[in-house]
Amino acid sequence: MSLSEKYIEEGEKNLLHTYNRFKIVLDHGDGVYLTDVDGKKYLDFAAGIAVFALGYNDKEYNDALKAQIDKIIHTSNLYYNVPAVEAAKELCSVSGMNRVFFTNSGTEAIEGAIKSALKYAYTKAPAEDYEIIAMEHSFHGRSMGALSVTGNSHYREAFGTGIGEDFNIDKLRYDKIIIMTDADVDGSHIRVLLLTLFYRFFKPIVEAGHVYAAQPPLYRIMHGKTRKYVLNDEEKDKYLASLKEEVRNRAEVARMKGLGEMDAEELNETTMDIEKRVLRKITVEDCVAADAIFEKLMGDEVEPRREFIVENAGYATNIDI
Repeated sequence: MSLSEKYIEEGEKNLLHTYNRFKIVLDHGDGVYLTDVDGKKYLDFAAGIAVFALGYNDKEYNDALKAQIDKIIHTSNLYYNVPAVEAAKELCSVSGMNRVFFTNSGTEAIEGAIKSALKYAYTKAPAEDYEIIAMEHSFHGRSMGALSVTGNSHYREAFGTGIGEDFNIDKLRYDKIIIMTDADVDGSHIRVLLLTLFYRFFKPIVEAGHVYAAQPPLYRIMHGKTRKYVLNDEEKDKYLASLKEEVRNRAEVARMKGLGEMDAEELNETTMDIEKRVLRKITVEDCVAADAIFEKLMGDEVEPRREFIVENAGYATNIDI
């Protein structure tokens, strides 16, 4: 077995399969060439899918990166930093543009471009209607804005039903649409947002019983060879109370990590395995409740939100910081 084959085998075991990767394990680059772990050399025409077109092993570039790493490797967008300010000034100078928008991905760039283009158009002629034109079979990322201008209906139509006047439940692609969020407070917030989306734009899918919510565990309890998953604090306390005192005193209770942080075996056992997973069918009443909370906490009216916070602040015990 070659070194490349060894790494590929390990990668297939441990990496989430988000891409159909070529059977190449790259090790280093020089100029426009890349070399794999077995020493085979390639002329690079991909350039990181067009996001790293500066070549490899350029001394000036490498030295600049190393110098910056020694100073500070990352800061939030909440602050200014010297490299960003200087780079923006240089880009404005050579491009003739007025401002620069730095992004982390092509999807963010598309989102920014759409918003900038629409703002410019409406500023020039606010009474006009405008559309973004995209090429057939194009793909710009998986955010809502980027998908809206993706020239491939497979990605753009999502559930297949269409939306608004074009909605047709007979075209639904899936029997089960499963909302998977973490078991903590952040996960419940995301679930509320998704339920509101379904209620406002895809209500017939909920009414037909096609929407479910996964119920990942919040805790894992270990004692002896037994491994028990429980959904919440109430189940945890109830299960521990059912154990003999000597067993309960030795039991190990661990708060589960988020779905994206679980290893493959843990995720399968708790959430993905059809024989073991727990699903909750979403009803219209669930969506109505979620929509009401969404409107109260994030709507235009400030007073209901203020009243809710004042009335419930004293009950806030499950806070993630």
